[in-house]
Amino acid sequence: MIQHVHFAAPNCFQEEIKACIELCKAENIDISRLALRYALDEIDGDIVLCGTARPNELDENIKNATTPLTASEKVNKPHLVFLQR
Repeated sequence: MIQHVHFAAPNCFQEEIKACIELCKAENIDISRLALRYALDEIDGDIVLCGTARPNELDENIKNATTPLTASEKVNKPHLVFLQR
């Protein structure tokens, strides 16, 4: 699981993003996985790009892209909806 999430979101989203990070930590959910699955499952786009600074991140992205969300992850996914504003 990725330990640190770095983001450059507008100031109006900072508190909401921090709340999502804390919720994911409390529920032991990988926020990067949740965000990738959200992009793949919910956003009407033809391509989803994700960063891979290290080879292990590529492996994780492939695994996350091909593995559906668990029941626990589905319960927490709505907390990312605010990012579509």
